[in-house]
Amino acid sequence: VSTTDPNLATGDEIPQIDTDDDKIPDQHEERYSEDVVFFSTDNRLVFMDGLDKLEPDAEFDKDIDGLTALEEYCWPYPATCTDPGFFRGLSGVVDGEGVRSYLDPRSSDTDGDGMPDGFEAYMCLRIGGFDSISQKFECTDFDPLNATDMDEDPDNDGFDVNRDGILSMTELYTSTEEYLYGAPHN
Repeated sequence: VSTTDPNLATGDEIPQIDTDDDKIPDQHEERYSEDVVFFSTDNRLVFMDGLDKLEPDAEFDKDIDGLTALEEYCWPYPATCTDPGFFRGLSGVVDGEGVRSYLDPRSSDTDGDGMPDGFEAYMCLRIGGFDSISQKFECTDFDPLNATDMDEDPDNDGFDVNRDGILSMTELYTSTEEYLYGAPHN
């Protein structure tokens, strides 16, 4: 959809309404509007507000994963995906069965691979995963919507625990393990 302004929609496009004018269409905000309540790893009760189509919340990072709600809506496109004239398809990623998936602004690790969405997006950008022709991020090793990268070790590093001079399969560190070993305690 090229615009969220129904007055500017052309052709067969379905106009997207953006009641709070935060650049995230109401339909998307309604999809993720339910509040989330859970216990943290240290047994604290956590309340996380969902998105609200009546209150601008595009610049908030409610799940504290390093991406704003607008960046999560736009993925795999840059946050400029809502700018007039930005050439793109719909945001989100379509799988082989035609199901479109989005980053969940209420979950810090949408694909459940142990790496926060923001970390994977940062690493994707860092390794040159932005395709200037398609105008989107394309990363196989750090994809916040694909948990299959959980067991990958794209930099082939590790630690020779038994000191035999060979890095065996059990001595390689996956991207998830590298993140976990390097993650701050808070």
